[in-house]
Amino acid sequence: MLRENEPEAAARVHRVMLPHDWLTLHLCGEFVTDRSDASGTGYFNATDNQYRPELLQEYFGAVPELPRVLEAHETAGSLSSEWGGSGELPPWLVQAPVIMLPQPLA
Repeated sequence: MLRENEPEAAARVHRVMLPHDWLTLHLCGEFVTDRSDASGTGYFNATDNQYRPELLQEYFGAVPELPRVLEAHETAGSLSSEWGGSGELPPWLVQAPVIMLPQPLA
């Protein structure tokens, strides 16, 4: 466990996310994930649709911030203007974890 073997590193952990969650965070500014990927982490209970904080507490010594799990009908957000988005869904639509584009990128 990280808290036992690397306590200094464990103490610095404040967020835990999957790589595509990091990408969504930077592209859209939204800290979210989808249910299918959350259920593959081992610390999400798909039956209850909830994270298992006791596992994170045991591993890290604290419960870090976790992404909100999107419902099936929810989009992750819009591409931020920093990345060329208009802040509206069209023409870019970002759905966790897939970015759908209306045309190929140049």
